[in-house]
Amino acid sequence: MRPEEIENILKRLENGEISEDDSTDNEDDIDYYSSQRDRLMELDDEEDVGNFPTDPNLDADPPAANVDTDMQHNLETVERNPTPTTSSQNNLQTAPFNSRNLVWRVKNMDLVQNAFQFAGNTEYSQEIMNLDTPFQFFSYFFGEDILRFLVDESNKYAFQKNPNFTEPVTVLELRKFIGILIFTSVYHYPSVRSYWSNITKFEPIVQTMNRNRFDKIREIFHMNDDSKHLPIDHPQHDRLHKVRPVIDYLNKKFITLPFEHRLSLDEQMCSTKMKHFMKQYLPNKPHKWGFKLYVLCSLSGYAYSFEIYSGAKDMDRLPGEPDLGAVSNTVTTSTKACQSYNLF
Repeated sequence: MRPEEIENILKRLENGEISEDDSTDNEDDIDYYSSQRDRLMELDDEEDVGNFPTDPNLDADPPAANVDTDMQHNLETVERNPTPTTSSQNNLQTAPFNSRNLVWRVKNMDLVQNAFQFAGNTEYSQEIMNLDTPFQFFSYFFGEDILRFLVDESNKYAFQKNPNFTEPVTVLELRKFIGILIFTSVYHYPSVRSYWSNITKFEPIVQTMNRNRFDKIREIFHMNDDSKHLPIDHPQHDRLHKVRPVIDYLNKKFITLPFEHRLSLDEQMCSTKMKHFMKQYLPNKPHKWGFKLYVLCSLSGYAYSFEIYSGAKDMDRLPGEPDLGAVSNTVTTSTKACQSYNLF
């Protein structure tokens, strides 16, 4: 309608020339039903009711019910008759679920003592109890088998790049190389070459390995075979293929320690300044830029397992498990080994 027509109708209503009751416009009329049965019959014609049970006695609307009174009555009935009859079971199976029957109330949680009793084992194995020095602890989590694997992959990569390569890496050199990396993470210098500089040299590093050999090992250091890396369009493509063997190995070693009663699963940032597509930004973290990790830890700070976030992708799920999304799948995967524990 045009504005002139609307204004004309409003004036006629004010003057009493017409009334709303005489309006012939049924566009906004609301259908009136004398009883619930009439409404249900119309819904049956529209095929919107489904299996809704109809009652022939629904000629009049029932009186308004008090939710609290009805709920109390139902509870008393259940207490008197804990085992439902066959007819009651049939009615429960055929009646559709109605969310309006749910009543939410603020109530303190009922603590069941047996549900919070710790059923795990916190005793350490004799192998772990015999560890004394920091080197022994490091060797337990980063053993000889993973070192030999890394040496083989590094030498394989070196020969793939240069068939004339004549200086293969040894396990002892790899231990020294990892030790230097640990030193550089604690003692920060402007550049890697500064640790061997005549003015600012760091004696423990200088006495361990010369600079040229360190640079050569850093150039060929590899953790996995690149020839086995599946393409991006492959359904089993792994963005963490280059470091996957080390991640799996460390998770298997970390979980050998017994779980504590109270665990925590949260995000953690591994800060870095490098440019990488998996780099994340979390404004609420002390280190805002870096690689995001999901870590399962105890209250004492020990990490039982970790997973590097590599983007929205399906995690490994058991048959029948639902797909809850990238983050939720990571949580369920990290907590599969947790039983009888409090998770925060």
